[in-house]
Amino acid sequence: MEPIVFKPKPSWGWVWCVALALAVVVSGVAPLTSAEVRAETPPIVWVMMLGIAALGVWFLVVGAFFPAMRYEIGDQELVLRYGPLLAYHLPYASIAEVRRTDLVPSLWSSMRVPGLALWKVPYGGIGTVRMCSTRMQRGVLLVTTADGTRFGMSPAEEERFVDTLTARIGDAQRARA
Repeated sequence: MEPIVFKPKPSWGWVWCVALALAVVVSGVAPLTSAEVRAETPPIVWVMMLGIAALGVWFLVVGAFFPAMRYEIGDQELVLRYGPLLAYHLPYASIAEVRRTDLVPSLWSSMRVPGLALWKVPYGGIGTVRMCSTRMQRGVLLVTTADGTRFGMSPAEEERFVDTLTARIGDAQRARA
């Protein structure tokens, strides 16, 4: 049976990724456009500039896969996807709680910009949340597994998503009993 696919809430998070990519590339590469600067630049600086350019490319890749974010409710598990860059598999039998909440961002660095939060993101009061969301803080749907692992998401059709997910969780619990 094909999984039921839910898209995330709309967001401009991809714009932040593109803006970061441009800022990183321009700030790292622009100084080297002058012939004088290039002639006097030691090799270690070129290596650093290559690293900065690679970071800019990474932000572009993350932004490019933004339309591929989705949540799949299959027969046996919930899958949170961000193109080929991220896939969290949550078997229904492992899900202990589903609730909507506001998260308190910590100051620690992570992949979190307005309108996009991905991978492991630290939050105050609850610790690390594995995110695949167009919301980084407010109105995040938080799924907690029996072992305490938390996953954050932001389905556009949240009520329908939660109803479908809780029905599948109930089916999995009845099958185990």
